[in-house]
Amino acid sequence: MTAKTQKSATEAFEVVLQSAQSATNLDVRDARCLKVGDIVRQGDVYFHIVPESFPHGAARADRQLAVGTTQGSRHIAEPPAEVFEGTTLPNVCDRGTFLGPFFRTAPGEDMQVSHPEHAFTLFGDGQCVQVTHQTDMITRQRTAD
Repeated sequence: MTAKTQKSATEAFEVVLQSAQSATNLDVRDARCLKVGDIVRQGDVYFHIVPESFPHGAARADRQLAVGTTQGSRHIAEPPAEVFEGTTLPNVCDRGTFLGPFFRTAPGEDMQVSHPEHAFTLFGDGQCVQVTHQTDMITRQRTAD
């Protein structure tokens, strides 16, 4: 059994960009048309489109949306997104759901959430997004990619 090499978020994203530049058909999911209440998934994280007034905490310098150091946790909110601490689960979530960060795009701007193993997800024009993590409801543990 060989050990996996760990990469920083920046190193992992550079690998993704290099492969994206060499690919002719980069898989990108366009979530710009989603409205408040809609949900889109990227691996083990869910992006809930929420209203602009949705509660959130302080700004974060870290753009990684899933806790961890593995390649599977490299869900990265790319600039010009603003990332904040998540404070409130969307009302469609069970109380056992794991809360992630909140992010928003600037009005009139597009941004994407990148990941080295999943299709990128494109957001735009002032969308506000609360992240939650897939949960194993038997063990009440957060699942990981």
